[in-house]
Amino acid sequence: MTTGNLKGASEDASIADVRLEGLTLRVADVWRSIEFYCNKLGFAVEINKSPQFAMIRVGGPTGGTIGLLVPFGVKKHDTSSTSRHPH
Repeated sequence: MTTGNLKGASEDASIADVRLEGLTLRVADVWRSIEFYCNKLGFAVEINKSPQFAMIRVGGPTGGTIGLLVPFGVKKHDTSSTSRHPH
């Protein structure tokens, strides 16, 4: 994350321009997270390596990214009987 121009001492110093460059979230279910961030919030999928990882773009083409990662060693629950996504 980077910060842009901080307002001068004569202006409100508590306001800063902030831009997200990259963030990684550990999630239990990458597909479910993609559905939320893309279908509900309107973000775009950049990389989809489900079920272990995906990267979504926030803020359009010049915005940042959020990585969705299932932590190593975590067993994802079996959804084969209700699979929503073909492999």
